[in-house]
Amino acid sequence: MVRRHFNGLVIYPTEVPFRAFSDYGRYEKYAVLPRELRERNRAALNMGFEVCHRFGLETLMQQYITKYPGRLAKETGLPFYSLDSGVGEQSDFKHPVLYKFFRYMHERFFEQCPGLDRLMINFEAAPLSTEFNA
Repeated sequence: MVRRHFNGLVIYPTEVPFRAFSDYGRYEKYAVLPRELRERNRAALNMGFEVCHRFGLETLMQQYITKYPGRLAKETGLPFYSLDSGVGEQSDFKHPVLYKFFRYMHERFFEQCPGLDRLMINFEAAPLSTEFNA
């Protein structure tokens, strides 16, 4: 990549990165994948970020802002439609439960993946896309 003059690596996970990589902490009961699998995935991701930095590459990851766990939706009465992955989505949706969830998960994600330079937020037109990042 460096030889071909790339200056960064963008990771574009399906759905949301939390699903595959995160330790959910106080939201663990909402995790869709087993903790052991997420830990292995996160270790590999962090190793990849380290390699990128050794070669001077910036690391970025894409995140859909409007997706949240189905179980969280059901417990709090949030609108939700079920997908096979257990992740829900709703556009243009504002709710304090989602704000708390997203803020916590994003802060935690950067703690768990210190080699991640930037998180790119898709669906930035959703009102909550800037409010929880303030």
